[in-house]
Amino acid sequence: LNFRIREAGGLIWFSPELKVQYRPRPTVKALAKQYKDYGRWRHVVARYHAGSINLRYLAPPTAVVAIAAGLVLGATVTPWALVVPGGYLAAIVAGSLPAGKGLPLKARAQIPVALATMHMCWGFGFLASPRSLA
Repeated sequence: LNFRIREAGGLIWFSPELKVQYRPRPTVKALAKQYKDYGRWRHVVARYHAGSINLRYLAPPTAVVAIAAGLVLGATVTPWALVVPGGYLAAIVAGSLPAGKGLPLKARAQIPVALATMHMCWGFGFLASPRSLA
């Protein structure tokens, strides 16, 4: 929608005064489904509106491919390939630290799981989005 509004010459406004009620998904499985669906439909939007795609949207599918390749190559060719999935894991944990500041330990431990679930499922959904979807 934002892409079409900007394409038609309109402006997108952001107001920090807006109030939003956030309802997190109750399970990791529900979060995974939500983000897989986001990725699938984002690829549909990219097919129809090529100008809406940017590097930020390509990061999750690229991460999925790089991590899968790192795991396969690490198990079959050289353990050095495990640097890619290990680096991703380290980045997720490091990125979770500021977000978890002041939270109970259990909640802090759930942040890397949530982030990895969102990235990997969004990326997988993007990659697996069938042409027939829309």
